[in-house]
Amino acid sequence: MTWNYRVLLYEQDGESRYKFVEAYYNSNQEVIGYCDASMFADSPDGLQEFADRLLQATAKPILKESDLMEKDNARL
Repeated sequence: MTWNYRVLLYEQDGESRYKFVEAYYNSNQEVIGYCDASMFADSPDGLQEFADRLLQATAKPILKESDLMEKDNARL
């Protein structure tokens, strides 16, 4: 199993919202689950690396929570 940061579109109180999540993939690179992104680092350099990974996530297609739920993917 592999993972990376992604942007997730979800609904809350009837409004569309976006957040960063950790997305988990199977061997076919299909998303099999996600959880809230851990927002911490052990050092200032670690924070920079984390910020870089979040920026990379914004360049990938946005995941839609509704699509993941339809495919039986569970929130981890």
